[in-house]
Amino acid sequence: MQATEPQLVSVNACLRLALFALECVLDVEFASDVVEQIFLDAQSDSRSEKRYTLWLGPGLKVTARADDYEPEDIRLTVEARKPFTPSLSAILERAKYQAYRLEQWQEAQSPWLRPLKPAR
Repeated sequence: MQATEPQLVSVNACLRLALFALECVLDVEFASDVVEQIFLDAQSDSRSEKRYTLWLGPGLKVTARADDYEPEDIRLTVEARKPFTPSLSAILERAKYQAYRLEQWQEAQSPWLRPLKPAR
């Protein structure tokens, strides 16, 4: 199988958007428990290397790896029997932009629509 170059992505809204885009492009549904585990592990700030398999099927494998020194980022890789024509880096760039737009929109909304900040 041919693998894409691992792409570094932060574990935040950008990752969620990128995974959604990949699910659409690849016509698969990633294991939601694995996706949520990525976010839980990033929040726990554990300092051990983690490996995740988001999809494993005939001719296609999507994996992620969190290094022990960067638990808040993962390296995303797509391995496919057929060439993966969309650029993984382009998908991630678009996801970053969409996450930025979403953040800007949320900041521009009424304070009543924003998520509440925890009281100190």
